[in-house]
Amino acid sequence: MNKIIAVLCLSAILLCSSHSRAQSLLASLDQTTFNWDLLSSELQTYEGLKKYCNDDEFKKEVLNTLENLHHYDTIIYNVLVKKFRVHKSKEIEKTLEEIKLFETEYSPEKFIHFLGKECKEERYIEHHKKETIHEIGAESYDGQITLLENQLFRYVKHVTKIVDHIKDNAHHLHLESISGG
Repeated sequence: MNKIIAVLCLSAILLCSSHSRAQSLLASLDQTTFNWDLLSSELQTYEGLKKYCNDDEFKKEVLNTLENLHHYDTIIYNVLVKKFRVHKSKEIEKTLEEIKLFETEYSPEKFIHFLGKECKEERYIEHHKKETIHEIGAESYDGQITLLENQLFRYVKHVTKIVDHIKDNAHHLHLESISGG
């Protein structure tokens, strides 16, 4: 009888611990996604790009937040793969596909590469500002900024959309109830 009680107590402790880890994961994901939303709203502007290109602390904050998002989505991916083996679900399958897209098309390396190109373009625009400030159209200083901002906005918006979908799906799929298997 004592063995049965001990096994039941141990099972309850493990279940609570697993549930607590899942809740902690979701809370961390929520906080990191919130941080990303704040950073990305600044980053998708020309002034935000200039800050990213020239402020090492801001750049470090953006990249650390992105790294954390990739860390959490990897954990979620592994949990959902286990869940998908048992419960074939279109929602799980869609979330797994979004995570794969995030990990491939918006990996930290590709993000850094894209923003590196954008920083190079920003430096070019600023270097030639005196020559283009009075131009008209796409070749003007303002025109070049608008084109760069449009590219930046689209890219950051795609990243943010995927991040938000992954977070929302992690909650919707009741991740806390499938943690640990």
